[in-house]
Amino acid sequence: MIAVAPTGSGKTAAYLLPIINTYIEMQEQKQNRKTIEQTKTLNNLQALIVAPTRELERQIASVAKQLTKGLGIIVSLPMVQDKYIKYTKEETEQWEERQKQKLNKDINDQLNNDIDLIKKKKRKRNEDQSSEQSDSESVEQNQQNQQIMITHTKRPRKGRMMFVPCIPPQAHILIASPHYVCTLLQNDPQCLSNIEWAIFDEADKLFDQEFENESKIILAAVTSGSFTTCAFLSATMQSSVEEYLRSEASDPIRVIVGTHSNANTSVLQKLVFCGNEEGKYIALRSALGRGGSNNTNQIGDEQSEEEDQEVIEEGQLNQNQQKGKNKNKNDKRIRSAQSRMLRQMDGLESLLPPVAVFVQSIERCEELTASLRADGFRVTQMHSQMQLSQNQHAINSIQTGQAYVLVCTELMARGMDIRSLNAVINYDFPQSSKSYIHRIGRSGRRRAGIALTYFTTEDFDHLRAIANVIKEAGQPVEDWMLNLKKMNKDERKKLQVKPPKRQSISRVTHTAIPVQRQKDLVSSMACFLPKTSQSLPPSAITVPQSEVKLTQYSSGLGCACKIRAQLLDKLVASSSSSIKDLNLLVGTETGDDASVQQINDDIAIISTTDFFPPIVDDAETYGSISATNALSDIYAMGGRPIQAISIVGFPINKLPIETLEHILSGAQAKVNEAGISISGGHSISTAEPIFGLSVSGIINPKNILRNIGIKDGDYIILTKSIGTGIVTSALKRGENICPDETKKYALNLMQQLNAHPSEVIVKAALGSTNIENISIHALTDITGFGLSGHLKKMVDGTNIIIKNEEEKLIATIFMDSVPIIPGVQQLLNQRGLTIYSSSSISNIEYSSPSTIFSPSVQYHQRLLIFDAQTSGGLLVSVGGGKDAALKLVEEIKKNIPDPFNADVRI
Repeated sequence: MIAVAPTGSGKTAAYLLPIINTYIEMQEQKQNRKTIEQTKTLNNLQALIVAPTRELERQIASVAKQLTKGLGIIVSLPMVQDKYIKYTKEETEQWEERQKQKLNKDINDQLNNDIDLIKKKKRKRNEDQSSEQSDSESVEQNQQNQQIMITHTKRPRKGRMMFVPCIPPQAHILIASPHYVCTLLQNDPQCLSNIEWAIFDEADKLFDQEFENESKIILAAVTSGSFTTCAFLSATMQSSVEEYLRSEASDPIRVIVGTHSNANTSVLQKLVFCGNEEGKYIALRSALGRGGSNNTNQIGDEQSEEEDQEVIEEGQLNQNQQKGKNKNKNDKRIRSAQSRMLRQMDGLESLLPPVAVFVQSIERCEELTASLRADGFRVTQMHSQMQLSQNQHAINSIQTGQAYVLVCTELMARGMDIRSLNAVINYDFPQSSKSYIHRIGRSGRRRAGIALTYFTTEDFDHLRAIANVIKEAGQPVEDWMLNLKKMNKDERKKLQVKPPKRQSISRVTHTAIPVQRQKDLVSSMACFLPKTSQSLPPSAITVPQSEVKLTQYSSGLGCACKIRAQLLDKLVASSSSSIKDLNLLVGTETGDDASVQQINDDIAIISTTDFFPPIVDDAETYGSISATNALSDIYAMGGRPIQAISIVGFPINKLPIETLEHILSGAQAKVNEAGISISGGHSISTAEPIFGLSVSGIINPKNILRNIGIKDGDYIILTKSIGTGIVTSALKRGENICPDETKKYALNLMQQLNAHPSEVIVKAALGSTNIENISIHALTDITGFGLSGHLKKMVDGTNIIIKNEEEKLIATIFMDSVPIIPGVQQLLNQRGLTIYSSSSISNIEYSSPSTIFSPSVQYHQRLLIFDAQTSGGLLVSVGGGKDAALKLVEEIKKNIPDPFNADVRI
């Protein structure tokens, strides 16, 4: 029998029930017609079930044991037994020869080394002739020794212990992989000649490529003896495989449930264009947003989901029973029940957990799992290189709710039965329609589910095949997808053998672009064509300055554009100067805020630079924030700025020159507030606006405050609220999602100079305050690496100096004490990762391995400590006890205006 039926339609029960029924009938015949002696000679093994994966083996065994409970039928998985194998005479001789070759090789290698050593000594010294003659004789002697061969070895072993596969005793149903069955046949070619049933589950996989030869050997073995009933079942069946099976089987029956090689019609399917690898990861984070933003599943939502699926299933059953009667009425009930899932697909709601995510390789499986874990998602993984127990643990984690995202490879699509699975996401586009059908079938185990398939421009070659499958399942597909060029057979095989080489997930730079989900689905082929734009000459620019929105011309936001900390550390380490400058007091060794060069005993120069693309739409505000941020590095060293020069990149052919004038005006006003001026600069024409300052300052070499040196028992003070990265990302998205109060607070906060807090901290460090027993051990400012990243640098930089592992320091953050911009937590709760910047994602990768969260810390609080800040506050490590730290807080607050003085906290 050749059977094709959708996943979840009951194929396993379809072949197990006849096997069980046959066994029961045979037992009755034995009792009525055969003696006990005759019964003992019968072969116990009645059925062989071949499956391509270990996970599928266990799944079938689990179902079989439930169906055979109490019937005396023994269901068995593969097993091995210990067996002592004696060496034959030829094997003994071969073993001896291998030992001789090994010993000869070891001796000759040593002799060659001795010869090389003598030759090197000869070249290095110019000795007299006798010494040279002596060396020459030594070389000749060693060369003669090299010809010595070992002619005998120690007595060989008589045999070896081996693990030999065997048929379990008394087993009636054996479930095994092709490799295991072939090994059985090698040991005993007649071991399967008397079985009654041979089942090939996932036959298209068994008789295609990887398992083809082994499966053909098994089929020949089971059909060579007595009459055997063979069944070949799968959700898909290639024409070439079916032709072969028809030629080998005797007049096979062909059974098709639904339409041949069609996807499960009860699974809602959608193709989502993501542009590139970066867009795929952003879309995935967005789809999992609500699941990732809560530590517990939405119980009410899960109950509603179950109710919806019950309605769908009931409606489908009614349709089958009524055979067309009241079909419209039932269709209406089903559509109503599916509305929740449609809202999830349309981006109006996040997908309900658990969710399976498919990728094309083991490497990408591990990379995506690591990235999602860094984002705070409870995720587990499955692939073929993991042990069986590890894969089973992953499935159990999903079923028990310990994890709600399962990342797996293609092979796992055939061995995974998780009935609670609500959705499947094809993160990497399937290489064939067969692969697609098996993948999405994982979400149809309860007769309903969701399947989202991400695709990029790299996937156009095989987009048409998947679009046709979706259309045949009765689901909407864009017409242009169906009109793409059809691939020939050779091209399809080439793609399956060698899938597209995709950009590494761990290297994807995630930007803060908005994810529109279904609103951004492509409606025409033009959406994929490269966008060409001709820059207009300056005289042709017609955009009024009042209508310019700078963030539209920016690929990033403020300090969130920083290169990832991990990569930056490597770059700095590889480019370190080999020249030792004794006057360089602070360099790149600890990633400090600025470099410091000593001029004399009393004066040192602080040098720093900082620039970034627009963080806000208003040009003057952008210039002011950029200047404030650049000046902060001087204050973070405990210094005083003395001059600044500007760094300008400007798209002169895209924006009016008045925009640049406003940027410079905002920066000049802020620099003047610091008591200095912009004394020069450099400008170039660029594709997007860039502005910043290179600032110089002075300090006494004895009073430098660095980002290392914290002590055990220190208190950490932060002088500004965090959350600017969240606010600016929300502002760039538009849609009025950021409250006006939150926006106003954040913009004013980023324009607050760190001059006064720095002055108070320096006085405390010099003992010029009334605070007793206070000491300042470390100082830095919070910018692109976030609170966690800059605090990590303070701790790691200090721990390098500490040699004793037991004395190494850790820092504890009490989230209730961390100042947060008003309204930011609500934004995160509503929008989740869709308003999280790319640099913040990198900060998670950088800091999360060193960060341990208490279970009481909520998800949005975890995101906040990784949030990339622009023009953030100072972070100071204070010794002398809590009273001293509290007094310093009060001193800092004195000259900071309301409401920002409340941000200064321990």
